[in-house]
Amino acid sequence: MPRYSTFEIPAPQLGGNRTIRVYTPLSYEASTKSYPVLYMHDAQNLFDPRTSYIGKAWQISETLDELKLDILVIGVDHGEGEKRYDELCPWINRELQIQRPSAITRDVGGKGDQYLDFLVNALKPYVDKHYRTLPDAGHTAISGSSMGGLISLYCGIKRPDVYSRIAAFSSALRFSQKEFIDFIKGADVSAIKKIYMDIGTKEGDTPQLFDLYINTNQEAYDVLKEKLPADRLKFIIDEGAVHNEEAWARRFPHMIKWLLSDIIPK
Repeated sequence: MPRYSTFEIPAPQLGGNRTIRVYTPLSYEASTKSYPVLYMHDAQNLFDPRTSYIGKAWQISETLDELKLDILVIGVDHGEGEKRYDELCPWINRELQIQRPSAITRDVGGKGDQYLDFLVNALKPYVDKHYRTLPDAGHTAISGSSMGGLISLYCGIKRPDVYSRIAAFSSALRFSQKEFIDFIKGADVSAIKKIYMDIGTKEGDTPQLFDLYINTNQEAYDVLKEKLPADRLKFIIDEGAVHNEEAWARRFPHMIKWLLSDIIPK
Protein backbone atom coordinates (compact mmCIF):
# COMPACT_ATOMS: atom_id res chain seq x y z
CA MET A 1 0.00 0.00 0.00
CA PRO A 2 1.22 3.54 -0.68
CA ARG A 3 2.61 5.29 2.37
CA TYR A 4 1.85 9.00 2.61
CA SER A 5 -0.07 11.56 4.65
CA THR A 6 -2.19 14.56 3.68
CA PHE A 7 -3.01 18.02 4.93
CA GLU A 8 -4.86 21.06 3.60
CA ILE A 9 -3.40 24.52 3.42
CA PRO A 10 -4.97 27.87 2.53
CA ALA A 11 -4.09 28.86 -1.02
CA PRO A 12 -5.24 32.48 -1.35
CA GLN A 13 -3.22 32.91 -4.53
CA LEU A 14 -5.31 30.16 -6.15
CA GLY A 15 -8.61 30.50 -4.30
CA GLY A 16 -9.74 28.22 -1.48
CA ASN A 17 -7.62 25.49 0.09
CA ARG A 18 -5.30 22.97 -1.53
CA THR A 19 -4.65 19.35 -0.54
CA ILE A 20 -1.00 18.42 -0.04
CA ARG A 21 0.27 14.81 0.01
CA VAL A 22 3.51 14.07 1.86
CA TYR A 23 6.00 11.22 1.68
CA THR A 24 8.47 10.92 4.55
CA PRO A 25 11.42 8.51 4.21
CA LEU A 26 11.65 5.30 6.20
CA SER A 27 14.26 6.83 8.47
CA TYR A 28 12.21 9.92 9.34
CA GLU A 29 10.42 8.88 12.55
CA ALA A 30 13.47 7.36 14.22
CA SER A 31 15.77 10.19 13.21
CA THR A 32 16.35 13.78 14.24
CA LYS A 33 18.13 14.80 11.05
CA SER A 34 16.81 17.13 8.36
CA TYR A 35 16.11 16.12 4.78
CA PRO A 36 16.18 17.42 1.21
CA VAL A 37 12.74 18.12 -0.27
CA LEU A 38 11.25 17.32 -3.66
CA TYR A 39 8.11 19.32 -4.56
CA MET A 40 5.85 17.68 -7.15
CA HIS A 41 2.63 18.60 -8.93
CA ASP A 42 -0.53 16.59 -9.77
CA ALA A 43 -0.28 14.84 -6.41
CA GLN A 44 -3.48 12.86 -7.01
CA ASN A 45 -1.45 10.74 -9.42
CA LEU A 46 1.77 10.33 -7.42
CA PHE A 47 1.00 7.81 -4.69
CA ASP A 48 -2.35 6.08 -4.90
CA PRO A 49 -4.03 4.56 -7.98
CA ARG A 50 -7.39 5.11 -6.27
CA THR A 51 -6.97 8.89 -6.58
CA SER A 52 -5.27 8.90 -9.99
CA TYR A 53 -7.50 9.85 -12.88
CA ILE A 54 -6.32 6.88 -14.98
CA GLY A 55 -6.13 4.38 -12.13
CA LYS A 56 -2.33 4.24 -12.29
CA ALA A 57 0.10 6.06 -10.02
CA TRP A 58 3.80 6.94 -10.02
CA GLN A 59 4.26 4.64 -6.97
CA ILE A 60 6.47 7.29 -5.39
CA SER A 61 6.36 5.87 -1.85
CA GLU A 62 7.08 2.28 -2.89
CA THR A 63 9.91 3.37 -5.15
CA LEU A 64 11.61 5.62 -2.61
CA ASP A 65 11.19 3.04 0.15
CA GLU A 66 12.90 0.47 -2.07
CA LEU A 67 15.68 2.91 -3.00
CA LYS A 68 16.04 3.96 0.65
CA LEU A 69 16.60 7.55 -0.38
CA ASP A 70 16.39 10.04 2.46
CA ILE A 71 14.18 12.69 0.89
CA LEU A 72 10.81 14.26 1.64
CA VAL A 73 8.29 14.51 -1.20
CA ILE A 74 5.63 17.23 -1.05
CA GLY A 75 2.91 16.64 -3.64
CA VAL A 76 0.50 19.44 -4.55
CA ASP A 77 -2.97 18.44 -5.75
CA HIS A 78 -3.83 20.12 -9.04
CA GLY A 79 -6.78 22.44 -9.47
CA GLU A 80 -10.02 20.97 -10.73
CA GLY A 81 -10.75 20.81 -14.46
CA GLU A 82 -9.36 23.63 -16.54
CA LYS A 83 -7.87 25.28 -13.43
CA ARG A 84 -5.01 22.83 -13.80
CA TYR A 85 -4.09 24.28 -17.19
CA ASP A 86 -4.44 27.82 -15.85
CA GLU A 87 -2.15 27.21 -12.87
CA LEU A 88 0.51 25.10 -14.55
CA CYS A 89 1.11 27.39 -17.55
CA PRO A 90 2.46 30.91 -17.02
CA TRP A 91 1.19 32.19 -20.37
CA ILE A 92 -2.30 32.29 -21.86
CA ASN A 93 -2.44 29.91 -24.80
CA ARG A 94 -4.50 31.10 -27.76
CA GLU A 95 -3.11 28.75 -30.42
CA LEU A 96 -3.69 25.17 -29.32
CA GLN A 97 -5.15 24.14 -32.70
CA ILE A 98 -4.12 20.52 -33.43
CA GLN A 99 -2.76 20.01 -29.95
CA ARG A 100 -5.94 21.15 -28.18
CA PRO A 101 -7.08 18.43 -25.74
CA SER A 102 -10.79 17.78 -26.11
CA ALA A 103 -11.34 18.67 -22.44
CA ILE A 104 -10.25 22.29 -22.96
CA THR A 105 -13.14 24.59 -23.89
CA ARG A 106 -11.46 28.01 -23.66
CA ASP A 107 -8.11 29.74 -23.73
CA VAL A 108 -6.13 28.48 -20.75
CA GLY A 109 -3.02 29.37 -18.80
CA GLY A 110 -1.70 32.60 -17.42
CA LYS A 111 -1.75 31.84 -13.69
CA GLY A 112 1.64 30.19 -13.37
CA ASP A 113 3.04 33.10 -11.38
CA GLN A 114 0.17 32.88 -8.88
CA TYR A 115 0.89 29.16 -8.52
CA LEU A 116 4.59 29.88 -8.01
CA ASP A 117 3.69 32.51 -5.40
CA PHE A 118 1.65 29.89 -3.55
CA LEU A 119 4.51 27.38 -3.65
CA VAL A 120 7.16 29.84 -2.48
CA ASN A 121 5.29 32.05 -0.02
CA ALA A 122 2.60 29.76 1.42
CA LEU A 123 3.53 26.11 1.00
CA LYS A 124 7.29 26.10 1.48
CA PRO A 125 7.26 28.13 4.73
CA TYR A 126 4.61 25.77 6.11
CA VAL A 127 6.60 22.67 5.12
CA ASP A 128 9.85 24.06 6.52
CA LYS A 129 8.10 24.86 9.82
CA HIS A 130 6.31 21.54 10.27
CA TYR A 131 8.84 19.08 8.83
CA ARG A 132 12.58 18.62 9.32
CA THR A 133 13.81 20.00 6.02
CA LEU A 134 17.05 21.30 4.59
CA PRO A 135 15.42 24.51 3.35
CA ASP A 136 18.19 25.96 1.18
CA ALA A 137 17.91 25.90 -2.61
CA GLY A 138 20.70 23.36 -2.95
CA HIS A 139 18.56 20.79 -1.12
CA THR A 140 15.22 21.72 -2.71
CA ALA A 141 13.98 20.22 -5.99
CA ILE A 142 10.86 20.59 -8.09
CA SER A 143 9.43 18.07 -10.54
CA GLY A 144 6.37 17.16 -12.58
CA SER A 145 5.11 15.70 -15.82
CA SER A 146 3.32 17.15 -18.84
CA MET A 147 1.95 20.53 -17.68
CA GLY A 148 3.74 19.78 -14.41
CA GLY A 149 7.00 19.53 -16.35
CA LEU A 150 6.39 22.91 -17.92
CA ILE A 151 5.70 24.61 -14.58
CA SER A 152 8.64 22.85 -12.91
CA LEU A 153 11.03 24.27 -15.49
CA TYR A 154 9.44 27.68 -15.14
CA CYS A 155 9.55 27.71 -11.32
CA GLY A 156 13.12 26.47 -11.10
CA ILE A 157 14.48 28.77 -13.78
CA LYS A 158 12.62 31.79 -12.42
CA ARG A 159 13.41 31.08 -8.74
CA PRO A 160 16.72 29.18 -8.56
CA ASP A 161 17.17 30.77 -5.14
CA VAL A 162 14.35 28.46 -4.00
CA TYR A 163 14.58 25.41 -6.31
CA SER A 164 18.00 24.64 -7.73
CA ARG A 165 17.16 21.12 -8.96
CA ILE A 166 14.54 20.55 -11.66
CA ALA A 167 13.08 17.39 -13.19
CA ALA A 168 10.64 17.73 -16.07
CA PHE A 169 9.01 14.59 -17.49
CA SER A 170 7.29 14.77 -20.88
CA SER A 171 6.88 18.53 -20.61
CA ALA A 172 3.90 20.05 -22.43
CA LEU A 173 6.03 22.87 -23.79
CA ARG A 174 3.78 22.86 -26.86
CA PHE A 175 1.30 24.94 -24.88
CA SER A 176 3.51 28.03 -24.94
CA GLN A 177 6.65 27.13 -26.85
CA LYS A 178 7.61 30.57 -28.15
CA GLU A 179 7.08 32.25 -24.80
CA PHE A 180 8.97 29.52 -22.98
CA ILE A 181 11.96 29.61 -25.33
CA ASP A 182 12.13 33.41 -25.05
CA PHE A 183 11.95 33.03 -21.26
CA ILE A 184 14.85 30.59 -20.95
CA LYS A 185 16.97 32.50 -23.48
CA GLY A 186 16.76 35.56 -21.22
CA ALA A 187 17.18 33.70 -17.93
CA ASP A 188 20.25 33.48 -15.73
CA VAL A 189 20.53 29.75 -14.95
CA SER A 190 23.98 29.87 -13.36
CA ALA A 191 22.62 29.07 -9.88
CA ILE A 192 20.79 25.92 -11.01
CA LYS A 193 22.49 22.73 -9.84
CA LYS A 194 20.84 20.24 -12.21
CA ILE A 195 18.06 20.02 -14.81
CA TYR A 196 16.64 16.67 -15.93
CA MET A 197 14.34 16.49 -18.97
CA ASP A 198 12.86 13.55 -20.84
CA ILE A 199 10.35 12.72 -23.54
CA GLY A 200 8.89 9.58 -25.08
CA THR A 201 8.63 8.96 -28.81
CA LYS A 202 4.92 8.00 -28.66
CA GLU A 203 3.48 10.88 -26.63
CA GLY A 204 -0.01 11.80 -27.80
CA ASP A 205 -2.36 9.98 -30.12
CA THR A 206 -1.11 11.01 -33.58
CA PRO A 207 2.28 11.09 -35.35
CA GLN A 208 1.86 14.86 -35.49
CA LEU A 209 1.74 15.00 -31.69
CA PHE A 210 4.67 12.58 -31.38
CA ASP A 211 6.82 15.00 -33.33
CA LEU A 212 5.45 18.06 -31.53
CA TYR A 213 6.35 16.72 -28.09
CA ILE A 214 9.84 15.68 -29.17
CA ASN A 215 10.65 18.83 -31.13
CA THR A 216 9.49 21.31 -28.49
CA ASN A 217 11.47 19.55 -25.75
CA GLN A 218 14.51 19.17 -28.00
CA GLU A 219 14.46 22.91 -28.75
CA ALA A 220 14.36 23.76 -25.03
CA TYR A 221 17.20 21.37 -24.30
CA ASP A 222 19.27 22.85 -27.12
CA VAL A 223 18.91 26.32 -25.59
CA LEU A 224 19.72 25.09 -22.09
CA LYS A 225 22.82 23.15 -23.14
CA GLU A 226 24.33 26.41 -24.36
CA LYS A 227 23.84 27.86 -20.86
CA LEU A 228 24.69 24.95 -18.53
CA PRO A 229 27.68 22.59 -18.25
CA ALA A 230 27.02 19.08 -19.57
CA ASP A 231 27.20 17.50 -16.11
CA ARG A 232 24.34 19.69 -14.86
CA LEU A 233 21.89 18.87 -17.67
CA LYS A 234 20.39 15.57 -18.79
CA PHE A 235 17.93 14.91 -21.63
CA ILE A 236 16.51 11.45 -22.33
CA ILE A 237 14.44 10.38 -25.33
CA ASP A 238 12.65 7.19 -24.30
CA GLU A 239 11.99 5.08 -27.40
CA GLY A 240 8.38 3.89 -27.59
CA ALA A 241 7.34 5.56 -24.32
CA VAL A 242 3.85 7.05 -24.08
CA HIS A 243 2.39 9.92 -22.07
CA ASN A 244 1.25 8.38 -18.80
CA GLU A 245 2.08 7.63 -15.18
CA GLU A 246 3.48 4.17 -15.91
CA ALA A 247 6.13 5.65 -18.21
CA TRP A 248 7.04 8.36 -15.69
CA ALA A 249 7.17 5.85 -12.83
CA ARG A 250 9.60 3.73 -14.82
CA ARG A 251 11.94 6.68 -15.42
CA PHE A 252 11.61 8.16 -11.91
CA PRO A 253 14.29 6.04 -10.16
CA HIS A 254 16.98 6.98 -12.68
CA MET A 255 15.96 10.63 -12.47
CA ILE A 256 15.95 10.92 -8.70
CA LYS A 257 19.30 9.17 -8.26
CA TRP A 258 20.91 11.46 -10.83
CA LEU A 259 19.24 14.64 -9.58
CA LEU A 260 20.36 14.10 -5.98
CA SER A 261 23.61 12.17 -6.54
CA ASP A 262 25.80 14.93 -5.14
CA ILE A 263 23.80 15.43 -1.91
CA ILE A 264 22.50 11.93 -1.06
CA PRO A 265 24.99 9.03 -0.87
CA LYS A 266 24.18 6.07 -3.08
